[in-house]
Order: sequence, then C-alpha cells, then structure tokens
Amino acid sequence: MFWLLWLVVALVALAGEALTTALILASFGVAALIVSPLALFLTLPFQIVAFGALSLILLLVVRPAAVRLLPAGETSLAPPRTGPTGRQGVVVERVDDHRGQIRVGSGEFWSARSVEPALSIAPGRQVEVVRVEGLTALVRPLVNAVQASESEPGTTFGLSARELEVLDLLAQGLSNQEIADRLVLSPRTVHHHVSHIFDKMGVNGRVDAVRLAIRQGLVRDSSSGPAE
Repeated sequence: MFWLLWLVVALVALAGEALTTALILASFGVAALIVSPLALFLTLPFQIVAFGALSLILLLVVRPAAVRLLPAGETSLAPPRTGPTGRQGVVVERVDDHRGQIRVGSGEFWSARSVEPALSIAPGRQVEVVRVEGLTALVRPLVNAVQASESEPGTTFGLSARELEVLDLLAQGLSNQEIADRLVLSPRTVHHHVSHIFDKMGVNGRVDAVRLAIRQGLVRDSSSGPAE
C-alpha cells in the first residue's frame, strides 16, 4: 500500500516542477518513483531512509550536472541587474576618483566615484553609471552634457529661465509670497517653481539650494540669508 503513497508523492512533485523549472521538486519526484517499487520489499523506516538518501544524491550530484547541460533562458544566464548600471544621473556633490554623490531619477541618490582617475565632475553635470561596486556607482560624464553646461552656464541642473529667476530671489531671502508679488505670480505657481528647483538640484530646502547655487555661480552671494 505504501507504494501508492510514494507514487502520489512523485506525481505531485513532478507536477510542481513544471511551475518552478529548477529541478528541485523533480529530484524528490524521481526519488519517490524509485522508492515506490521498493516499498513492496522494504519496511517504512527503510523506505524513508532510501527516499532521503536518493533525494540528497539527486539534489547535490545529479541536479547540478543536469542544470549545466540543459539550455538556460536569457533570464537565468544573465546576471541580475542591480543598482543604476547603464542609467544616467546628475551630479549633486562633486565626483572625483575618491568620493561624490549623484541623483538618478527623481530621488534616488547614490555615492559615486569617477571611473577615470584624476577626473573631477562638477555638480549639475550629467553622468552615466558604468557599473556599481558595493554601494558606490562608478560614473563617467556625458560628453554632450559637459559641452552644454560649459557653453551655457544657465542650463546647469536643467533649470529654466523662470526657475533661475526664482532661485535668485530665494538667494535674496524672499519668501514665496514676496517672490509672487515681485514676479506677479500666484503663490501656488511660485510653490511649484520652488519644488521643481529643489527636485532638479537634488536638495531638500532653501538653504541647501542657495548654497549649491552660489557654489555653481548661478546666483550672487547675498549678505542676507534665505528665508526659512
């Protein structure tokens, strides 16, 4: 009667293998198939021992060999893509061959190093992530982006003319309401401009935005600090 139980185990395992395709359940299924005829001659304890031994042999010896022989799909052969490899980002903190920081997308920040020795990449430059080592992205500058930022300083961080104007008023310490009055805009519109500025520059507040803008020469250093 035990042979029927082993046969059921084998069929269930082999059916499950069709879903996993990892040859793990298949090892148990084949072991159960081998033990099922032995159940006519062996007691239950010996059947369990035989099933366990056969399963280990199939898992540890036969399965690795079979995996190497079977054709693998593209997803199984390709190494998993981790981090922002192959993507583009913007330098937030100057990147050299020792340290730096970039922003990928709207809010994904990575520690970064230049892939080329002795190369320093200024904030606002666009870069491409060549590879990732640990938690550090190795980057190289995009040639077109470098040329654009060198020829047109106002394009740093991708800020529009209006956003640069708002940024300059932020550096003068004006509040959103005061900026709205100065530019004849609604406070809501100014709020949107400020939010876009923070997002493009990769900063979290007015003070950081103004400090970074001063370092990049986008605004003049004012004696009055920005309003909180």
